[in-house]
Amino acid sequence: MALASRLITDFNPEQEFTVLRGDFLESKYQMQFKACDVIFSATDNTASRFAVCALGLSNGILVVDVATGIVMKEGGVEVAGGQVYYLTPNSGWCPLCSGLYNQRDISMGLLDAEEYERQREQGYVRGENMVAPQVGALNAILTGYAVWLFMRLVSGEEIEFDGIAVDALRFSAYTWVEERAIPNNCHYCSESGNLMLGDEAELVVRSKPISLAEYQLPSPESSQENDFELEGEPASPSNRWYRSITTRIASVLKI
Repeated sequence: MALASRLITDFNPEQEFTVLRGDFLESKYQMQFKACDVIFSATDNTASRFAVCALGLSNGILVVDVATGIVMKEGGVEVAGGQVYYLTPNSGWCPLCSGLYNQRDISMGLLDAEEYERQREQGYVRGENMVAPQVGALNAILTGYAVWLFMRLVSGEEIEFDGIAVDALRFSAYTWVEERAIPNNCHYCSESGNLMLGDEAELVVRSKPISLAEYQLPSPESSQENDFELEGEPASPSNRWYRSITTRIASVLKI
């Protein structure tokens, strides 16, 4: 942050910065983002990403989400790349109702530490010890796309797609358009839900205590049946997290 602020003030010495060190899933931090005009989301879990989207939709904030990932296969890398998508109150979709994120991943991310440990012991949490891939180069590529997309949006250009999937192995990028539900009854992105409700909309934050019944989590056995599988291989945390990337790339390349 110190480097970023120094570089920006070289161009605009009057620019002010506010640094928040905390968990976005805590209301005291999340509330401070309501005054933003745009939020770039690049967090490391589904729950906080969705919380950013929900906040943006309920408060009229442009959200640009950036994600990168690597899917390994025996003998090498199967998929390496990422995705960028944007949301406005006029988008007509959100990552939950579109299936880009699933309720289970969001729910697990909202558990407090005590309940998370209880779910882990019961077998609901998988992949917590997975070594994080080195994605520095991918981050540089995807943030470039995100900034370029943002510049086009604020210039007033009418963008005819919802997101960009980047296949770094093939040095290619593909745009996609999400299917809109008609009628749209989504709790987060429809006029009958939280859309543009402002302070009246509830925040997506951690709650305590959290009961298993409240989240309606499937059992470990049944949940595996719905996990994304790449070319018939067993589902893995990386496959689930980046299923939106791999499915879009695979649909274009017919792999």
